[in-house]
Amino acid sequence: MMLTTLMAVAAVFVGLWLSNTELNITAMMGMAMVIGIVTEVSIFYIWNTKACRNQRRASSA
Repeated sequence: MMLTTLMAVAAVFVGLWLSNTELNITAMMGMAMVIGIVTEVSIFYIWNTKACRNQRRASSA
């Protein structure tokens, strides 16, 4: 999960650099939103993977 957060921050800075936009309060609010969304999605994927593994173990036993 930490890797996805770091990749999201790096992607935000690359996007700011490519669009030649300075880091202002609006960009920081957008970065906070992106970090929140990426973290929520990664938590969902981890939870879903664990649930599928548990279901597979229960059906094979």
